[in-house]
Amino acid sequence: MAAPCPGATKVHRLPEVKSPNAISLSEAAQRWDEFLGKGATNINPVTGEIEPNRIFSADGTKSIRFGGHEMDSIGTRNAHYHEEKWSYDLLCNTMTVSNYLQRIIFTRTRR
Repeated sequence: MAAPCPGATKVHRLPEVKSPNAISLSEAAQRWDEFLGKGATNINPVTGEIEPNRIFSADGTKSIRFGGHEMDSIGTRNAHYHEEKWSYDLLCNTMTVSNYLQRIIFTRTRR
């Protein structure tokens, strides 16, 4: 068995994939719960630091990214969040991150 690559963990970000369809706000909340599962946290499993813009699954293999840029998009036709999957390769000391952009539809209620 080969020794792991030395040095700091490299992060390989795959190209962003955009969802073909927007979903409602209530669907987004349900998807977050289903995607992350129980025990979600804002502590980054790689650094051990608090991440103000991400929520991680308990096993550290998935995250929802919803930071300032995403929050600023709320109320526009570009409202969105990101579903990310994290995969660690011990031999190459590399973390590969996939990124799925999900648009959110906001409907206004009439009064």
